[in-house]
Amino acid sequence: MNKNAWALALTVGLLGTGSAAQAALLDAGNGLVDDTVLNICWVANAGLSADQLNGTANWQTLVDWAANLDYGGYQDWRLASMSVDAGTPTGSTDTVVNCQTDTEENCRDNELGYMYTYYLPGNYGDNKTGNQTVGDVTLTGIQIAYWSGTEFASDPGFAWGFTADRGGQGFVPKDLHYYGWAVRPGQCRAAPTGAQPVPALGALGLGLLGLLLAGVARARLR
Repeated sequence: MNKNAWALALTVGLLGTGSAAQAALLDAGNGLVDDTVLNICWVANAGLSADQLNGTANWQTLVDWAANLDYGGYQDWRLASMSVDAGTPTGSTDTVVNCQTDTEENCRDNELGYMYTYYLPGNYGDNKTGNQTVGDVTLTGIQIAYWSGTEFASDPGFAWGFTADRGGQGFVPKDLHYYGWAVRPGQCRAAPTGAQPVPALGALGLGLLGLLLAGVARARLR
């Protein structure tokens, strides 16, 4: 293989390894955490609802709590969803993604499931309550059971809940008392002043690949 072909092979290999989604939680300051994969912002204190409501609460109370939350400079909070495609904060669905058995990409539809499966350290089925450190982020006060903002479509008296002590999920009566974890759309950390947009990897990769192919073709004509 000549040096042009080696360069092409190396570049294609590098482009391939860089195209996968890189899960990341980033400290956004003010007690907030940016989720760069789901493109939402989490409250770092996962026990905030318990602090403000003096413990657990039923589903409607927690939906209202999140909707009225004024925290970290933002007022557009909602409960984390378990089916983004069904709508938030109170969309309805009969089924939700099981992140233990489904793909990483599909799991992105289940915000609580994604947090448990792809961010919190440990294996599926582990108890991931308490304080957990993920990269440069510390999440505090993770509780056993959370209400999502997702209702059970077949019965308006039920909604979907998630357990952080083992990764369990299911639809249960709304009058049961759980906790709530607030999220908001988009990132909370402002981009650096004067920052320039970075080309998408796919477009950049195709451009480099085209240049290399052209170079190889010219070399063969010589």
